[in-house]
Amino acid sequence: MLRGVTHEEVHALLATYAAGALPAAQASAVRAHLASGCTDCLATLFHHPVGLPRPAHRAPAGSGRGRIVAVALIAALAGFGTAWIVQVRRAQELTANALADALRARLAQAEAERERVQARVDGLERELSAARAETGEQRDRVAALADARAEAARDLGVAEERIAALSRGVQRRDGEIDRLLAGADDGRAVRELVATPGLRVLTLASPGGKGSGRGHVVWHPGRAVAVVGLFDLPPLPAGASYRVSVRGEADAAPETSYVKPDARGDAVVSMRLRQAPGSRLSVAVDRDPPGDPVLAGE
Repeated sequence: MLRGVTHEEVHALLATYAAGALPAAQASAVRAHLASGCTDCLATLFHHPVGLPRPAHRAPAGSGRGRIVAVALIAALAGFGTAWIVQVRRAQELTANALADALRARLAQAEAERERVQARVDGLERELSAARAETGEQRDRVAALADARAEAARDLGVAEERIAALSRGVQRRDGEIDRLLAGADDGRAVRELVATPGLRVLTLASPGGKGSGRGHVVWHPGRAVAVVGLFDLPPLPAGASYRVSVRGEADAAPETSYVKPDARGDAVVSMRLRQAPGSRLSVAVDRDPPGDPVLAGE
């Protein structure tokens, strides 16, 4: 395995990696870099066409000996076509593995952040308990020392303000924990998805081959979750967003999610489905409003 590999070195290998022609040691180094969460390299990887290009087909001329040459050429092209299909599938698996590594890295970061927030909440709860105990002592002091009632009342007011501030802080942290736990549940679902044999990658393209934007969907027929990656989407007007619709083989209605891409037009969303999609998956990306189709795949 390569050691000391830099971002620039990995970036130079992405095209060969997407084509499935990279040696095992270099491919392992590229996957490790992608798993670190480098969004620039992930976006570049999705921009490369998957597999090796087909060579241009030239019709043989003449007869007799020309027909023999034509038969040989057809046989050679058939063998090349088989090798090309194998390379395409290998490149799709490599792309899915890279995305899975990046998702695992993001899940690990979310778990670490959840633990940090939980530790902070524990500290705030200890401070809250101490403040309440202090407030109780001050109340007893007010009852016992009539000559210090005014000063104790001021101290009591300050302590109660501190309790209110700490309570608001705890409530905010509770909300953060709930959001992180929801993200962790999605992360576990994605981790189960990418660990399942038979993972599939669906390419999204603009209807009619016009317009900008690209997309890929990682899914499995037996898992009720799909990961949608969108890249180079056109900028949105004010108040608009992109609507992602995913429908399985037996679904009467699609599951939808609304996303707003970053400055480069990229976005990744995990979609929970009502049930496993089966052998057929339909995905559509519209600009909403007004509902113009942007990307689609089936």
